[in-house]
Amino acid sequence: MQAALPVALMTGLLFVANSGVVPLYEAVVSQLLSSGQGVDPARYGRVRVWGSIGFIVSVTAFGALLEWRGIAIFPAFVALMNALLLVAALRLPRTRAEGRHDQPPPPALHLLRRPALAWFFASIFFTVLAHTALYAFFSLYVVELGYGKAAVGALWAVSVAVEIAFFWTQGQWFPLLSPHRWLLVAALVTALRFVAIAAGGAWMPVLLLAQAAHALTFAAHHAACIALLNRYFPGRLRGRGQALYTMLGYGLPGVLGGLAGGWLVTHQGFAAVFWAAALCAVAGWGCARRARRHEFTAD
Repeated sequence: MQAALPVALMTGLLFVANSGVVPLYEAVVSQLLSSGQGVDPARYGRVRVWGSIGFIVSVTAFGALLEWRGIAIFPAFVALMNALLLVAALRLPRTRAEGRHDQPPPPALHLLRRPALAWFFASIFFTVLAHTALYAFFSLYVVELGYGKAAVGALWAVSVAVEIAFFWTQGQWFPLLSPHRWLLVAALVTALRFVAIAAGGAWMPVLLLAQAAHALTFAAHHAACIALLNRYFPGRLRGRGQALYTMLGYGLPGVLGGLAGGWLVTHQGFAAVFWAAALCAVAGWGCARRARRHEFTAD
């Protein structure tokens, strides 16, 4: 227990230090890629795809590094990554300062009183909460079903590959639907995806198809969220909107999903987690539908 406390403390400090990076990054990217029509989906996809590529490279390289040097290399690796992040941040182009305003911007939490915005964040919460089952328990579930490590790696490779493909070509696909409709499609496909995993996990073709759905359940969902955040939080509110997205859309669902999923695995098994994820996705679909309705009925 005494050895775990320093690890928990340092992990907490690490995430506190890094928690503001993603909102600031997304806010800067949105500002640089925005025009009178909002964020350019084609250009944003070409930028966002490097996050997915970086994930593949870091996981592959760090896995090999751990096997070669052991876990003792982890602190140095994290320090190196943060140093490279600092260098990249210092080389970002300076953006033109926005016009001066006599009044401060309204508090971001105050904007959540708008029904369309409140239902929008609720839809994000439930859709991402559903995906917690995937990130935390999918590999364990697949191993329990009798698949080997190679199969687990191949399934994750499929999901990341289709994610990259969508981001790279989203300039062609994203304008076909409004951002609100993309949220509805993503939530519906998420529900079907986790029903398939829970009921048909014993069949590899079902798992491959479920992982291929990641292009819609994650990539399309994220692109729609960024487009709507740019609409709801313009100008000086952009950073606050991204912070709310990180907190309500990923931070809180991640904690609750991990805790609740762990309880379900212990008492009901892995399949129950994915059935629960499907129900969360249905709730996300309902919230997205309400958000769209309020968006088009607002004065």
